[in-house]
Amino acid sequence: LLQIGDEFRIDATQKHGKVTGQFGEGGQGQVFKARMEDGSERALKVYHKQYLEENPWLKVKIPVLAGKEAPSEDFLWPEGIAQIRKSKKLFGYIMPVLPEGYIDASWLLYGRARITKRALFRAAAQISRSFEALHSRGLFYRDLNWNNVAIHPKVGDVRIVDNDNVDFDSDEDLVRIGFPSFIAPEVLRGESRPSSDSDRHSLAVLFYYLFFKSHPLDGKAVLDEDCDIWGEDAQNKIYSNSPYHFDPDDKSNAALPRSEEDPDGLAGANAIRERKIYPESFLKHFDETFTKGLKKKHLRTMENVWGDAFDELEHQIILCRNQSCQDPVLGAVENFYQGERAHHCYQCGQEITLPPRMRVMPDKRVIVLTHDIQLRGRHIGERRDRSRRDQVHGGI
Repeated sequence: LLQIGDEFRIDATQKHGKVTGQFGEGGQGQVFKARMEDGSERALKVYHKQYLEENPWLKVKIPVLAGKEAPSEDFLWPEGIAQIRKSKKLFGYIMPVLPEGYIDASWLLYGRARITKRALFRAAAQISRSFEALHSRGLFYRDLNWNNVAIHPKVGDVRIVDNDNVDFDSDEDLVRIGFPSFIAPEVLRGESRPSSDSDRHSLAVLFYYLFFKSHPLDGKAVLDEDCDIWGEDAQNKIYSNSPYHFDPDDKSNAALPRSEEDPDGLAGANAIRERKIYPESFLKHFDETFTKGLKKKHLRTMENVWGDAFDELEHQIILCRNQSCQDPVLGAVENFYQGERAHHCYQCGQEITLPPRMRVMPDKRVIVLTHDIQLRGRHIGERRDRSRRDQVHGGI
């Protein structure tokens, strides 16, 4: 589409830029490295002609998004429409560049990268509040999946990419897009349009993958002889009608441990193992979203509730000090404080000596005082404004 040296101008600001390289290419188009006249670096996305012809609404939607302020700094948001000098038929927009060190969330699921639970809780809380900000503006994402979220595994920072997927709650003519495994059941069945409610299902599925390394609806059903779990038809069937694999009232799709019949654990074996690590107060958010929330979309866990849950667990981590139990990459195995009782490492079984704890008023939240803990604004009531939420007030 473009070559190094090709020039463009941004509609809204009349600023000029030049292509300096290429980041990558996909089915929608190509993303180029660009340098603006003030020396700043940007990413320039240019759509393939055929994709634009199939999705003509993009030429209407993207300028509207570019005219809106980003919901938060976590979104790599469209900043302006690019008029490309070599051809007026080309259509694209500029956006911030993804900083170095970030990876697709899918890398964590498939073992291409590792992350501590503390960093993962930070990332999940940030994702939650990013989508809370998006939805509060009457916008929704429509195609949330593990490829749209970039995570810095060392610190747990997050960026939301591919924001041309964002749409408006007022839209009438929306087509279904995305991975069947992330799409809300009512949308898969054609009963409802994508919305912030369907985003909340996708968000919960993303969190389930990150923490339990499984899909919440992958259970007995995936082992049926006529089920090709990798095929779109089978996925549409499973993810539109199957019950939660830990539904206490419906065992027809229960999660199963690994077996000769299921050596890869496709029927939820990972979830059985990982579920044992976390306290019930955390698990209940998933259980409610994938039981009641499958049938009644307004009962899905809200973004602020997820954010508070992740914040709380991040600061209830206790470490196993058994040297033979340590992970060579991540270090000491992370367990969770679950009240004033004896605690044993879920991996090696050794008793864990509890570090000092601090109870923060007014909600009586317990913070475990490990060697690297920092007391931040969110622990004393500042949970919405990011700068105040992350402000450090003390540490050990």
